[in-house]
Amino acid sequence: MEEAFVYDDVRLTPKQQISIHTQNEWELSYVIRGQGIRFLGEEKQPFYEGEIILIPPKFPHGWFFDDESTDENGYIHNITLLFTAELPTRLSLVLPELTRVADIFSAINLPRRYVGKTSVEIARLLEEMRVLDSAKRLPLVLQLLILIAENAESEEIGCKPVNRSKQNAEKLRIYCECNFYENITLDETAAYMKMNKSALCKFVKKHTGKTFTEYINSLRLKKAAYLLASTTDPACDIAYDCGFTSVPYFHRLFSRNYGMSPCKYRRKRCGG
Repeated sequence: MEEAFVYDDVRLTPKQQISIHTQNEWELSYVIRGQGIRFLGEEKQPFYEGEIILIPPKFPHGWFFDDESTDENGYIHNITLLFTAELPTRLSLVLPELTRVADIFSAINLPRRYVGKTSVEIARLLEEMRVLDSAKRLPLVLQLLILIAENAESEEIGCKPVNRSKQNAEKLRIYCECNFYENITLDETAAYMKMNKSALCKFVKKHTGKTFTEYINSLRLKKAAYLLASTTDPACDIAYDCGFTSVPYFHRLFSRNYGMSPCKYRRKRCGG
């Protein structure tokens, strides 16, 4: 978006409404005619005429209007004001009086619904913009930013979308850290993660930089290094306790990863 803000007063059929989407800008949405169901992140909820919602940048959202809630021509009607994510901060650099406004916007990470007198005033300003050009709308945009930021007549709505990839990575980490001392297999882990084996291997590689076997062995070696430095247990017992089934293999792998044998590592860590 090249402009600092874009004003859009539209009438269209429910089917012409944009489906769930994100954009890089803030979105102030005022529903004049129509009602239905909206999606805000992970949350689904009804909406009604007269509602005014502020959507943060890059937040998934979508409005789905009922076919029966149109005007006599079959149209819904809403006003949308888009403004760049950086606009509040840039204005504060020119006008220090807006520093607090910029700070408040930077702290908003969930959609907000405006109610009461604030909602009425926002609607009035948005409707007043209808007959103005962009330059003459600018003072009203400033009023809106101040009103939105400093008025308490609002409530957070919607749920932040869950990052499924990060959620699965954490699920994988916890499962492997709890089971690496057993004979943990790719089949068992794939079943737990509800992935096929190929998908799991690609997922592990993407999030750890290692193959599945390398990742499990890295957890085992980390635990082995801790036990070598904090106990007097024989290295062969530690190898078995950490899930290795071959002591020579454990020694080779440990030496390759730590640059020294398990015994030398213990002496170095324990000052012996």
